[in-house]
Amino acid sequence: MAATWVVDLVARRTSGDWVAIQCKCYDDRHTLGKGEIDKFLGGSQHPIFRLRWIVATCKWSPIAERAILNANPQVAQIDFRQYLNRTTVARRAFARSRH
Repeated sequence: MAATWVVDLVARRTSGDWVAIQCKCYDDRHTLGKGEIDKFLGGSQHPIFRLRWIVATCKWSPIAERAILNANPQVAQIDFRQYLNRTTVARRAFARSRH
């Protein structure tokens, strides 16, 4: 049986470090629970990864936030909602400038 990866994306930084990335796209009323990131946390502990990022479109539960504290390799929590809001504002400004 083939191995199953629980990593959505893999990136290589300019430093040469590999990053494991997990994406969680939910309605902003959803709360990301620890159970939703457990497989990623376990599966991304491969020695090749120097960093791990979890990108989410919703808030995190306190238990999920505690699960990534002091993780090795380090896990960065990225709140994509802030980028969605910027993109929406930029789109509106662009649309107004074209009229």
